[in-house]
Amino acid sequence: MNAKSAFKVPLDVVKLCLLICFQAFRPAAIWAGVGCGKSSLVAQVTVEINYKMYDVRLSDKDPTDLGGVPVPNLVSGSLEYLIANELLPFKQYDKDGKLLPAPLEAEGFDGAVVLIDEIDRSTIEVQNVALQLLLDRKVNGHELYDNVVIVCCGNAESDIGT
Repeated sequence: MNAKSAFKVPLDVVKLCLLICFQAFRPAAIWAGVGCGKSSLVAQVTVEINYKMYDVRLSDKDPTDLGGVPVPNLVSGSLEYLIANELLPFKQYDKDGKLLPAPLEAEGFDGAVVLIDEIDRSTIEVQNVALQLLLDRKVNGHELYDNVVIVCCGNAESDIGT
């Protein structure tokens, strides 16, 4: 079968690739020119499969936005990282350490997509934290729920900001 005849438009091929990554819970990367619709495509696929999208634009983030703010725990004598739960779907636990259901499931979603956008426009410190999420699905002791997939977007070399 000819790939060109199998799909109506090239975007269908990209959608199919994203869906395959989503099914396998593997990170996907889209690298293309500025303004070509990378983020919109991810948003469209996310809606089609009933996932919630967390749109994280790295160009306006600090490392502590993703990795948390270090705070000493005076009781245990350890360092903890406080992270805003609304920015990323990190696992949450009750006071006994039991995993709580993902809030996105209570909202009627089947899973979540974390769109790590503009990775090439962020500082190296923010990129390092983002790489921890991409490679390990966790950062500073906080781990993403199992039904979360990651999509990373960047701009082509033609972008003067890259």
